[in-house]
Amino acid sequence: MKPLRWIQFQSIQSGMAAAFACLILFTAFTMSAVAYRLSENSAQQTAQQYSAELVKQVKENIQTYIGNMENISLLAMNNRDVREYLSGQLVMSPAERASARQKIEDFFHTIATSRQDIASINVFGKDGRFVSDRSGAKLNPNVKPEEMSWYRKAVEAKGDVVISPSHVQAIYQNEYRWVVSLSRELRGSGDMEGSGVFLVDLNSTSLPAF
Repeated sequence: MKPLRWIQFQSIQSGMAAAFACLILFTAFTMSAVAYRLSENSAQQTAQQYSAELVKQVKENIQTYIGNMENISLLAMNNRDVREYLSGQLVMSPAERASARQKIEDFFHTIATSRQDIASINVFGKDGRFVSDRSGAKLNPNVKPEEMSWYRKAVEAKGDVVISPSHVQAIYQNEYRWVVSLSRELRGSGDMEGSGVFLVDLNSTSLPAF
């Protein structure tokens, strides 16, 4: 009888040990699965938070950038030489016109050289007058500025700033550059019509991610 009882005891002991082993393995597996799931959720939440912060930062950078460009356009709008040069009501002698043009050119050049992201600064009068930050700049004879999208949209916006997406700018003779254009119709307070269109071309490669 004793050997039989000993065998039974050993069988019960082995069964309990196997059961505990299975329980331990099941618990370990369950805890691992839960930990992995929690880790996965945490990583996903972290990635989502990072993406949201990144989008927010990009939007803030873009708004700041656009604000800086708007300030530049305001400088042009409030510049006396620009207003007088574009005004169709003010009669100017050839010498006075040349002097005003040179002052505007120098003014634009000073702004352009202060920022590496500016490709060019230009102003186009309704009567064909044109001034650029580039000395001796020549317009492309095959392109009419008033037919360009950035020009037409600026006139339609009636003084509000217009941002044109990246495109090839072809207004200059023998030059085709990828730029983002900021354009704005120049008009004084109370003016029914604008006197011209102000254009800033920005190098696409130097812009923050839009």
